[in-house]
Amino acid sequence: MSAFGRLLHTLRPYRVSLAGAITCMVVYSVASTLSIALVQPFLRVMFATVDPGSAVGGSAGFSAPGVLGAATAWFRDALQRWVFDARP
Repeated sequence: MSAFGRLLHTLRPYRVSLAGAITCMVVYSVASTLSIALVQPFLRVMFATVDPGSAVGGSAGFSAPGVLGAATAWFRDALQRWVFDARP
């Protein structure tokens, strides 16, 4: 009997647990891959640049008036400086 055959024989009582673990690993890998695609629209809105002459008011159709608009712009600029101007 080969070493692989002995290993499979030893794992026989744990086959349900092993199948569940492999299933969970596959689901985790798929979810991790898709998370990048789910975050992309938020990053696009957060780091969008607004053309002052555009017909649409605000980035991606969103315009925040008054204090909310100023706070949003400050937060976006601070986040951009933190991400893009970071020192190693």
